Amino acid sequence: MGLSAAWWWSRTEAAIPNPASEPSRATATLQSPLSQTEPESARASVDGKRAWVPGSEYRYSLDVTQQVAFKQTQPQGDAPPSMRFHLKGEWRVGIVSANDTRVDARVSLLPENVSVDVEGHDALSPDQRQLLMGSLSLPFFVTLERTGAARLVHMETGTDVLAQGLLRSVVAATQFVVQGAPGAGWQSEEHDATGQYNAAYRRAEAPLHFSKSKLAYTHVATAQGLQPLAKDKLRIEVRTDSQFQLGADLWTEALVASEQLEVDAGDGMPRASHELRLRLRLLGRSRDTSLPGALTALRDRLTTVPLASIQGQAQDPQAHHRQILGGRRFEDMLEDLRALPKDEQARDDARTLAMERLRALFVLEPAEALKVPGVLHEGLEPLAASPMLGALSAASTTESIQALSRILEDGDVSVPVRTDAVAALGMAEAPTPEGWRRSGRAPVTRRRS
Repeated sequence: MGLSAAWWWSRTEAAIPNPASEPSRATATLQSPLSQTEPESARASVDGKRAWVPGSEYRYSLDVTQQVAFKQTQPQGDAPPSMRFHLKGEWRVGIVSANDTRVDARVSLLPENVSVDVEGHDALSPDQRQLLMGSLSLPFFVTLERTGAARLVHMETGTDVLAQGLLRSVVAATQFVVQGAPGAGWQSEEHDATGQYNAAYRRAEAPLHFSKSKLAYTHVATAQGLQPLAKDKLRIEVRTDSQFQLGADLWTEALVASEQLEVDAGDGMPRASHELRLRLRLLGRSRDTSLPGALTALRDRLTTVPLASIQGQAQDPQAHHRQILGGRRFEDMLEDLRALPKDEQARDDARTLAMERLRALFVLEPAEALKVPGVLHEGLEPLAASPMLGALSAASTTESIQALSRILEDGDVSVPVRTDAVAALGMAEAPTPEGWRRSGRAPVTRRRS
């Protein structure tokens, strides 16, 4: 339904010339031949985990078709027209930066063929096709977890709404999510434009071949962010089959995906169905020297939205942080860190979750960061203190930098924790001059997110 709404919105807006719909010079240069070395072979990943190497770029051939149809449930009602969207071209994914919890990637589509059919008829005028091709060609950025789960999309402000929807759907459909090294089977929590769902993966007989299926949606995207699915009001049926072939670095080398989604909102609303068919094939790996720092260079011109959000809906920039925080307080997360699980994998997962929640808290309520020096002064195990320090660094508010500086000054804080604080301060996005003096390092121009 979001793609259909995006089409009608885009068709209305197309009558008005929109300079933002055309690639700006600074952005368009990214579509010219890139500064690359010779293609490199797949690197073996450390401990069987996926390799996230900044500067690495993966080029794919992409062919994706989506169809949206509606069935009116009221005798006198009119259903919206059926639509078909088709994209074919080269899909590029390049790693901009990577740390222990977050990966930023630059994505771009070089479209060869784009079509929009309404009730079986070509619906694009030459001008509309040119504008849509231009918007689809704009590079954009995706923020992922280390598992490969896509969470945020950063697109140039003014990008055509339909182009946004089509690009986001490809990002969602091509996710391969795994914690650590893949086993015989596992489940994951993932997002797409509809909402949040549970997915199941299973290893096939062929080496590095895996199947993926969506099990069920647990949350839906609304204007207020993700909300639990009310099954008595909204019924979502999903059938999917995605076949992945991976390389030694656990990056996708081939993907054949199919998905059927049916939504029944009741109350006389038309029933909606969405069908997706996607093929992805690796053309080559390469190195691109323009990737590190690319997100920082364009950040002021980008609009950030959660992957799980309503298409075309103006987004509250803090909605993602509130979603991650989930109403928890600083004291709640401190209690979690003081009671970390004994199992290594469960402990790592708990530390990662605590860091993400603390970062969200420090962004939403910067003064909360000033509680951390007192907690560490009283004493906290390094494994529990590390997520706090990482959250301060990732938030990079004035209060977060002040907190890191106070920790460095406190001789009662253990040496391992203060050492971590030095590293956290050095990796902060926007450290103050005072912070740099405390860390004993000179500022650098490239940020690590």
